[in-house]
Amino acid sequence: MNIKRFFTLLFIVASVSGCSVMAPPYQAGLLAGNDIRGAENVDMKTGHFTMVKPSLNKISLRASNLVSPYKNSFSEYLRKGLEEELKIASLWNENSDVVVSAVLLENDVDASGINIGTADLSANFEVNAQGEKIYDRIHSIHHEWDSSFMGAIAITNSQLGYQEAVKKLLRNFLNDPILLSALTKEVENQ
Repeated sequence: MNIKRFFTLLFIVASVSGCSVMAPPYQAGLLAGNDIRGAENVDMKTGHFTMVKPSLNKISLRASNLVSPYKNSFSEYLRKGLEEELKIASLWNENSDVVVSAVLLENDVDASGINIGTADLSANFEVNAQGEKIYDRIHSIHHEWDSSFMGAIAITNSQLGYQEAVKKLLRNFLNDPILLSALTKEVENQ
Protein backbone atom coordinates (compact mmCIF):
# COMPACT_ATOMS: atom_id res chain seq x y z
CA MET A 1 0.00 0.00 0.00
CA ASN A 2 1.51 3.29 -0.96
CA ILE A 3 1.75 6.11 1.58
CA LYS A 4 -0.74 8.38 -0.22
CA ARG A 5 -3.40 5.65 -0.19
CA PHE A 6 -2.73 4.93 3.45
CA PHE A 7 -3.27 8.56 4.50
CA THR A 8 -6.36 8.89 2.32
CA LEU A 9 -7.86 5.81 3.94
CA LEU A 10 -6.83 7.05 7.39
CA PHE A 11 -8.58 10.38 6.68
CA ILE A 12 -11.78 8.57 5.62
CA VAL A 13 -11.75 6.41 8.74
CA ALA A 14 -11.22 9.44 10.97
CA SER A 15 -13.95 11.41 9.27
CA VAL A 16 -16.62 8.71 9.63
CA SER A 17 -15.82 7.57 13.15
CA GLY A 18 -18.18 8.76 15.84
CA CYS A 19 -20.75 10.22 13.48
CA SER A 20 -23.89 9.20 11.69
CA VAL A 21 -23.89 7.73 8.21
CA MET A 22 -26.91 7.66 5.95
CA ALA A 23 -28.35 4.45 4.58
CA PRO A 24 -28.39 4.71 0.78
CA PRO A 25 -31.69 5.80 -0.75
CA TYR A 26 -33.66 2.70 -1.70
CA GLN A 27 -32.99 1.55 -5.27
CA ALA A 28 -35.86 -0.53 -6.66
CA GLY A 29 -35.36 -3.26 -9.17
CA LEU A 30 -35.06 -6.56 -7.36
CA LEU A 31 -37.58 -8.17 -9.74
CA ALA A 32 -39.92 -8.74 -6.82
CA GLY A 33 -43.54 -9.41 -7.50
CA ASN A 34 -42.99 -11.43 -10.67
CA ASP A 35 -45.73 -13.87 -9.65
CA ILE A 36 -48.06 -11.08 -8.56
CA ARG A 37 -47.62 -9.34 -11.92
CA GLY A 38 -49.25 -12.40 -13.49
CA ALA A 39 -52.48 -11.72 -11.60
CA GLU A 40 -54.44 -9.23 -13.67
CA ASN A 41 -55.88 -6.04 -12.20
CA VAL A 42 -53.80 -6.22 -9.04
CA ASP A 43 -52.66 -2.89 -7.71
CA MET A 44 -51.72 -1.74 -4.23
CA LYS A 45 -50.60 1.20 -2.17
CA THR A 46 -48.71 1.48 1.08
CA GLY A 47 -50.40 2.25 4.36
CA HIS A 48 -49.04 2.69 7.87
CA PHE A 49 -45.54 1.34 8.62
CA THR A 50 -44.35 1.29 12.24
CA MET A 51 -41.81 -0.34 14.55
CA VAL A 52 -42.63 -2.65 17.43
CA LYS A 53 -40.22 -0.64 19.61
CA PRO A 54 -38.28 2.61 19.14
CA SER A 55 -34.90 0.91 19.69
CA LEU A 56 -35.23 -0.68 16.23
CA ASN A 57 -34.48 2.75 14.81
CA LYS A 58 -30.95 2.69 16.28
CA ILE A 59 -28.35 0.82 14.22
CA SER A 60 -24.71 1.01 15.28
CA LEU A 61 -22.01 0.44 12.67
CA ARG A 62 -18.83 0.25 14.69
CA ALA A 63 -18.24 3.85 15.83
CA SER A 64 -21.01 5.28 13.63
CA ASN A 65 -24.78 5.18 13.60
CA LEU A 66 -26.74 4.24 10.50
CA VAL A 67 -29.73 6.52 9.90
CA SER A 68 -32.56 6.30 7.42
CA PRO A 69 -32.82 8.93 4.68
CA TYR A 70 -36.62 8.75 4.98
CA LYS A 71 -37.89 10.73 7.96
CA ASN A 72 -35.02 9.23 10.00
CA SER A 73 -37.14 6.06 10.33
CA PHE A 74 -36.31 2.50 9.28
CA SER A 75 -40.01 1.59 9.14
CA GLU A 76 -40.32 4.46 6.65
CA TYR A 77 -37.32 3.01 4.76
CA LEU A 78 -39.23 -0.28 4.46
CA ARG A 79 -42.39 1.56 3.33
CA LYS A 80 -40.50 3.58 0.73
CA GLY A 81 -38.77 0.45 -0.52
CA LEU A 82 -42.09 -1.33 -0.99
CA GLU A 83 -43.59 1.69 -2.72
CA GLU A 84 -40.64 1.87 -5.14
CA GLU A 85 -40.84 -1.87 -5.88
CA LEU A 86 -44.59 -1.66 -6.52
CA LYS A 87 -44.07 1.27 -8.87
CA ILE A 88 -41.34 -0.42 -10.89
CA ALA A 89 -43.46 -3.60 -11.12
CA SER A 90 -46.49 -1.55 -12.30
CA LEU A 91 -48.40 -2.64 -9.20
CA TRP A 92 -48.70 0.81 -7.57
CA ASN A 93 -51.94 2.78 -7.53
CA GLU A 94 -52.34 5.62 -5.05
CA ASN A 95 -56.14 5.18 -5.28
CA SER A 96 -56.12 1.41 -4.74
CA ASP A 97 -58.33 -0.08 -2.06
CA VAL A 98 -55.66 -2.75 -1.45
CA VAL A 99 -53.43 -1.32 1.27
CA VAL A 100 -50.19 -2.87 2.54
CA SER A 101 -49.09 -2.01 6.09
CA ALA A 102 -46.25 -3.42 8.16
CA VAL A 103 -44.74 -3.49 11.62
CA LEU A 104 -40.96 -3.80 11.75
CA LEU A 105 -40.22 -6.48 14.37
CA GLU A 106 -36.45 -6.94 14.05
CA ASN A 107 -33.85 -4.60 12.56
CA ASP A 108 -30.41 -5.86 13.58
CA VAL A 109 -27.20 -5.07 11.73
CA ASP A 110 -23.80 -6.38 12.83
CA ALA A 111 -20.79 -4.66 11.25
CA SER A 112 -18.31 -5.82 13.89
CA GLY A 113 -17.02 -8.82 11.96
CA ILE A 114 -13.73 -8.49 10.13
CA ASN A 115 -14.85 -10.84 7.33
CA ILE A 116 -18.64 -10.83 7.31
CA GLY A 117 -21.36 -8.31 8.10
CA THR A 118 -24.90 -9.45 8.80
CA ALA A 119 -28.45 -8.18 9.01
CA ASP A 120 -31.49 -9.85 10.49
CA LEU A 121 -34.79 -8.22 9.57
CA SER A 122 -38.35 -9.21 10.34
CA ALA A 123 -41.69 -7.53 9.68
CA ASN A 124 -45.34 -8.37 10.02
CA PHE A 125 -47.01 -7.50 6.71
CA GLU A 126 -50.75 -6.94 6.59
CA VAL A 127 -52.86 -6.41 3.48
CA ASN A 128 -56.34 -4.97 3.66
CA ALA A 129 -58.75 -4.80 0.73
CA GLN A 130 -61.82 -2.61 1.01
CA GLY A 131 -61.18 -2.43 4.75
CA GLU A 132 -61.04 -6.21 5.24
CA LYS A 133 -57.84 -8.04 6.19
CA ILE A 134 -56.89 -10.52 3.46
CA TYR A 135 -53.27 -11.22 4.45
CA ASP A 136 -51.30 -11.16 7.71
CA ARG A 137 -47.88 -12.84 7.87
CA ILE A 138 -44.46 -12.35 9.39
CA HIS A 139 -41.46 -12.48 7.08
CA SER A 140 -37.89 -12.77 8.39
CA ILE A 141 -34.54 -12.78 6.60
CA HIS A 142 -30.85 -13.15 7.35
CA HIS A 143 -28.42 -11.44 4.99
CA GLU A 144 -24.60 -11.48 4.87
CA TRP A 145 -22.00 -9.44 2.99
CA ASP A 146 -18.23 -9.06 2.86
CA SER A 147 -16.83 -6.92 5.64
CA SER A 148 -13.35 -5.71 6.53
CA PHE A 149 -11.06 -4.99 9.42
CA MET A 150 -10.90 -1.41 8.11
CA GLY A 151 -13.79 0.58 9.59
CA ALA A 152 -14.47 2.74 6.54
CA ILE A 153 -14.81 -0.30 4.28
CA ALA A 154 -16.93 -2.20 6.81
CA ILE A 155 -19.27 0.76 7.29
CA THR A 156 -19.71 1.35 3.55
CA ASN A 157 -20.36 -2.34 2.95
CA SER A 158 -22.87 -2.35 5.81
CA GLN A 159 -24.74 0.61 4.35
CA LEU A 160 -25.14 -1.27 1.07
CA GLY A 161 -25.76 -4.55 2.88
CA TYR A 162 -28.67 -3.02 4.77
CA GLN A 163 -30.34 -1.94 1.54
CA GLU A 164 -29.91 -5.46 0.14
CA ALA A 165 -31.38 -6.93 3.33
CA VAL A 166 -34.49 -4.77 2.94
CA LYS A 167 -34.76 -5.90 -0.69
CA LYS A 168 -34.53 -9.52 0.44
CA LEU A 169 -37.30 -8.97 3.00
CA LEU A 170 -39.53 -7.32 0.41
CA ARG A 171 -38.79 -10.13 -2.06
CA ASN A 172 -39.99 -12.67 0.52
CA PHE A 173 -43.20 -10.72 1.03
CA LEU A 174 -44.00 -9.96 -2.61
CA ASN A 175 -43.23 -13.48 -3.83
CA ASP A 176 -45.23 -15.21 -1.09
CA PRO A 177 -47.71 -17.60 -2.78
CA ILE A 178 -50.20 -16.91 0.04
CA LEU A 179 -50.13 -13.22 -0.86
CA LEU A 180 -50.67 -14.03 -4.54
CA SER A 181 -53.61 -16.26 -3.64
CA ALA A 182 -55.19 -13.58 -1.42
CA LEU A 183 -54.79 -10.92 -4.10
CA THR A 184 -56.15 -13.21 -6.84
CA LYS A 185 -59.24 -13.98 -4.75
CA GLU A 186 -59.72 -10.27 -4.11
CA VAL A 187 -59.62 -9.50 -7.83
CA GLU A 188 -62.10 -12.30 -8.55
CA ASN A 189 -64.51 -10.92 -5.92
CA GLN A 190 -64.55 -7.44 -7.44
